[in-house]
Amino acid sequence: MSSDEYCPNCDNHFVLNAKTPQAALKVESEDTRIDARMIKDDRVKQKEYMSIFDVEESADRLG
Repeated sequence: MSSDEYCPNCDNHFVLNAKTPQAALKVESEDTRIDARMIKDDRVKQKEYMSIFDVEESADRLG
C-alpha cells in the first residue's frame, strides 16, 4: 500500500477495491401499473400468428 491510499488529515484508508462488471440482459419499460403491454396475461387468449418458418407448411409447398 502506498501513502496515496490514506487521507493526509485523518489517516483513514479511502481507496475502494474495484468491482469487475458482470454481464446481464435487462429489459426496460415504463411503470407496469400504467402500461402493462410488456406483461403476458395467461387469462387472455393469445393471437395465432403465422410464421414464414413453419416447417410443415413449407414442405408441402416445396414438394
